[in-house]
Amino acid sequence: MDFFSEQDAARRRTRRMVLLFASAVLSTVAALYLAATGLLLYFDIRPQQPGLGPLLWRPEVFAWVSSVTVGIISLGSLWKIFSLGRGGGAGVATSLGGRRVDSATEDLAEKRLLNVVEEMAIASGTPVPEVYLLDAERGINAFAAGFSVDDAAIGITRGALETLSRDELQGVVAHEFSHILNGDMRLNLRLMGVVHGILVLSLIGYWILRLGGNSRGNGRGKGSPVLLVGLAVWVIGGIGLLFGRMIKSAVSRQREYLADASAVQFTRNPDGVAGALKRIGAVAQGSRLESAHAEEVSHLLFSRGRGAPWTSWLATHPPLADRIRRIDPQFDGRFDRVAASRPAESDPAPRETTSGLERLEGLLGPAVVAPAAVVASVAHPTPATVAYASAFLSSLPPPLHGLVHGSGARAVVLALLLDEREGVRARQLGRLPTGGSLRREVGDAWHQLRELPATGRLPVLDLALPSLRQQSREQYDELMATVDQLILADDEVSLFEFCLRRALRTHLEAHYSAQKDRRRVERYALPAVDGECARLLSALARAGHQDEAEAAEAFAAGWRQLGERMPLQALRPQPECDFGHLDTALDELLTVALPKRRLLVAACAAVVGFDGQVTLEEGELLRAVVDGLECPMPPLLPTGGQEAA
Repeated sequence: MDFFSEQDAARRRTRRMVLLFASAVLSTVAALYLAATGLLLYFDIRPQQPGLGPLLWRPEVFAWVSSVTVGIISLGSLWKIFSLGRGGGAGVATSLGGRRVDSATEDLAEKRLLNVVEEMAIASGTPVPEVYLLDAERGINAFAAGFSVDDAAIGITRGALETLSRDELQGVVAHEFSHILNGDMRLNLRLMGVVHGILVLSLIGYWILRLGGNSRGNGRGKGSPVLLVGLAVWVIGGIGLLFGRMIKSAVSRQREYLADASAVQFTRNPDGVAGALKRIGAVAQGSRLESAHAEEVSHLLFSRGRGAPWTSWLATHPPLADRIRRIDPQFDGRFDRVAASRPAESDPAPRETTSGLERLEGLLGPAVVAPAAVVASVAHPTPATVAYASAFLSSLPPPLHGLVHGSGARAVVLALLLDEREGVRARQLGRLPTGGSLRREVGDAWHQLRELPATGRLPVLDLALPSLRQQSREQYDELMATVDQLILADDEVSLFEFCLRRALRTHLEAHYSAQKDRRRVERYALPAVDGECARLLSALARAGHQDEAEAAEAFAAGWRQLGERMPLQALRPQPECDFGHLDTALDELLTVALPKRRLLVAACAAVVGFDGQVTLEEGELLRAVVDGLECPMPPLLPTGGQEAA
């Protein structure tokens, strides 16, 4: 799976969906025009000009029918997309009756679910999504929804939580992360919007029928015009809705095969996702959802949420047996051999033969960075990074685990900024608000963080994000102001301080914006932002090389990755390479179309890996920069770590 290729494919699927939707709308307009013309003839309302042509083609009627129909469908679609944009993945989850799983939950099954989700998030380099439990749903199902990784939510049914083993649950979560990483979520929410627009037309016809039921005929025995209009709108709207569901089915089916394959690739455990699919076929409830919105979100689900067998041609998911055989060719199609139910293991994490900290130390060391490898790793968790994430979570001290998953998340973030130098640390603590217990909580968190390897700092921040999203806008602004105060306590900005602040901005700012579905003017030509590219690569080169000549060579190595069409640039002077300029450059480079960011990621990796050695600080900076370009980057692991996995 290639992140940039998949994102580009998602764009093509979106364009194809728009074309199919436009075709459905035009067909609906044509059908309604023919119905309107027929009704006019039925009630002897004829054009003034004689002849067959004026009888069949009435421009004024077509103008009214097309404008009203397109207006209704467009308004219905735009309203739905806007409402989804405001609610994001959480809005979809709550509409299905989902309950957000508290990060500080004491329920063992819920802790296991959170652990699996956090494991996959750390392994893929994405912020931990919010997790919702559909308590009323006994079927085995799940979904991922949202417009981006920053407002993503993963939902799991109660049936899945209580029936699946940890490996099977991990396979399901990995399947949903594939949808998050492949750009499927945004497309799926837009599909909900466009289909809703056609649904509105059908609903209008239904209500016309209901409200016009008492209308009398026209006095000539020809029935009520209102009823006939309502019937026509209802029938044609229903046919349009059928075509909308066919579009949804056509777009979704192949994505499920890819997500299954990606889940196996991420975990290197085919029995996980295949076992979950087999269990769906074995239990009586299967994957059925009882929610009234089940059909609306059917294309978001892990497996088919509703529908009779005879409607399988409209299903958004391939048949269970077909999906299983692609993973397990030996499957004979007999679900009765699978245990109908089995209590879920109570362990929140997989059992370890050694302590989490010992495993973590075995995965750490100097990393080697190559441009092609970094580009290939973007949004691509591997069994090695999953093993690293599991070891990291096992190594968290219990008190720190409680802090990062509860109200102490704010204190943990601030503690990450405390300096090892006692004098600087005292000045930083002195800049914290005097009221309340924040200073004590930050000091306690700092002592807990010292037990972790330095490579655990950014993953700790990822774990804190779900709790930080529960803040109000005022609390978020106060947090960022305090972060700035701690960073400036020693009158300089370190690499890690820049990385942490950038990560907070990247993953929290969008959460507090009014519209989650952010749009930008996209640039498809890197030469249009060559100045920002030069500042970005210059900042990276100077951060890793004190010698001017070495920094210039590292910059040149990165610039070559951008392609021959880029105008030649030289290493920028030091005043243009501070973190303020880097922050501004990243904001501007976000206007570059995602397929072109592949070159930027390769260029950054070439600069950082120029001397063949990547320090912890350089690795964190590279991850922060790539993440700032909205390209999730898994942890950098050494060769030994890859083998250890």
